Amino acid sequence: MEDILTRLYVQLDLIDDNPYQDRGAYEDIAELGRSIAMNDLEQCPKARRVGERYQLKFGHRRKRAFDWLRENWQKENLQMRYSGYTVMPLDVVSFSENEMFDGVVIENVHRDDLKVTEKSRLLRRYKEMHPDATSKQIGLVFNMNEATVRGMDIFLDLPAEVQAKLDDGTISQGTARQLHSMGKVAPKEKIVEAVKEIAKKNGQVTPETIIEQKIRHLNNVEQMWYGDGKPRAGRHGWDLDMKKFPNHLLPAMTVQQVAAYEAQIDHLTNPPACTACPYYTKVRGSHFCGMKFCFERKSIAYQDHATEQASQKTKIKVYEENDGGFRALVGWEDSHKKLFESRDEGLRLIPARMLKSSVYQGFGKLDDVVVVVATGKSIDKLSGGRGGAAGGKKSEKEKAEMRALKIYRIRRKELLWEFTLHAKSIFDAVPFDVLERINEWRYAGVDQRPPAEEPSEDDKKALGEYLRRYLVWKIVEEQSSGFRREKLSDIFSDLEERAKLWKIKIPAALRKSTETWDTEIKEASAVSTATPKKG
Repeated sequence: MEDILTRLYVQLDLIDDNPYQDRGAYEDIAELGRSIAMNDLEQCPKARRVGERYQLKFGHRRKRAFDWLRENWQKENLQMRYSGYTVMPLDVVSFSENEMFDGVVIENVHRDDLKVTEKSRLLRRYKEMHPDATSKQIGLVFNMNEATVRGMDIFLDLPAEVQAKLDDGTISQGTARQLHSMGKVAPKEKIVEAVKEIAKKNGQVTPETIIEQKIRHLNNVEQMWYGDGKPRAGRHGWDLDMKKFPNHLLPAMTVQQVAAYEAQIDHLTNPPACTACPYYTKVRGSHFCGMKFCFERKSIAYQDHATEQASQKTKIKVYEENDGGFRALVGWEDSHKKLFESRDEGLRLIPARMLKSSVYQGFGKLDDVVVVVATGKSIDKLSGGRGGAAGGKKSEKEKAEMRALKIYRIRRKELLWEFTLHAKSIFDAVPFDVLERINEWRYAGVDQRPPAEEPSEDDKKALGEYLRRYLVWKIVEEQSSGFRREKLSDIFSDLEERAKLWKIKIPAALRKSTETWDTEIKEASAVSTATPKKG
């Protein structure tokens, strides 16, 4: 409470700012000084005495106006007051620490030029000085609603570069909140990169799009869900609220993993719901996990649980190691369907992670993370040489065909990617920013990806070349298949026709390479015609 009001005329050099006032520059000081010289002070500042000096509760602009007048009143022929403005009147009061801080709040809270981070610091300090105050009470002081009071604090956790862009209006408070959310899964330097790109593109691309793309390219991040509906960990994953999640099936960790994740052991032992996790974030409609190791452990537990449930539903046993080799059933083969419908005793269920590639089954209402496989003698009852994922017994013909197809896929990608090197010139006139924008819509499955890693975003030249080649790749990759063998020389002929339309030249050496590769593939598959010797 205010106590003992005394008006004194105090030497300017003995007057200090309020210790809680961290405001930087003050504007229009000269104008205020001239107004004081003409009209005198309308309100006397208040201060408290500390030793031989005085600390202002408020009135910092007036103090600076007196400093200006002391130096300039004679130069500008202004009226002389207060002994040439060497002293300033103060109402001296015995203020408490809280009262001193409240003076700063009163002086600053309604300023039009108060920056966002200045208000955030003021709010944070107010909470420290008034620990019992509710968000509603604080909102009445700062003229904002409770939700805004609770949300302002996060701006001070952003990197300094981001705070500066928020204060100068380059980014909105909404974008700043998205960047703060990005910080749950991204290091500081990536957040700074994002805000620089937002400033550079200046409305050409929405800030949310830029932030989302930055998160997608992080190695430690797993995208879990995009779009409407109840969010899940992927199309066939668990609900992100993790209700009834089988934590008891989380796999044991190795000694090395325990050492590597020592700081997160409690989290990994009993993980919270994804939506309540400190490593989870959401941008637009995309949900991301920023701790891939945790995601992988949950995937194992979820698939094992789904497999156990499917076993109870279908009466098919869960696969065990002593069941030996296996081969996955496929939905389009009649013999596979009949085997499933009869519940053949050699059938087993496995979690999808045990397969090296995906397979379509569509048997009843089985979860797609569960796969039906044939084991033992049941494998011999299956028709069809290809079933996506397979194990167990294969004929020599099947083995040779698989080797030939593997070589074909590798060589086909080499052919197409080499073609893009010469054809990328058709996109030379496309600016880098436009290339990035176009490639935001790209999607490629594992089998459709080019045989080259995407360069770092820091190397703009290399990345630009890659993006131009990638655009060509998406055009030509679809004209041939990686799942059925074709002659590479025939694929090359098709590429030559396209090259003529684009008015580009393809080296003759590439055709010779395709002929060599065709021979290599033919020799690999020729083994399949040999008849194994008996005995």
